[in-house]
Amino acid sequence: MHEHADLQRIAEAVLDRRLRLDLNQRDAAIRAGVSDATWSKVETGKEVGGRMLAKIGIGLGWEADTLARVGAGEDPPDEPLRLSANGASLDRLRDEDPDAYRQLDELARSLLQNGRR
Repeated sequence: MHEHADLQRIAEAVLDRRLRLDLNQRDAAIRAGVSDATWSKVETGKEVGGRMLAKIGIGLGWEADTLARVGAGEDPPDEPLRLSANGASLDRLRDEDPDAYRQLDELARSLLQNGRR
């Protein structure tokens, strides 16, 4: 990670996004493929490697370099997660069909957990 990155800005962006996605730290870490300890470090403003920041950014539905850009002073994006190329929004799905969203979320979590074994 860039040595002059604003770790507090990164921490605030990660926490805000996680809460908007209604995830606890453990589920967010699983979704991103990082350890609980790594996730906690980021949310408390401690430095982690650029690869871990990229994984967390992707887990939050952002591009891999988003958190590095936030640390350099850019504002985090506020767009919803995209389910597919046709633009179907997971946020919209959560609002319009909570049961389908829950099932999709459970499937994604299961796939992520199985991939970590």
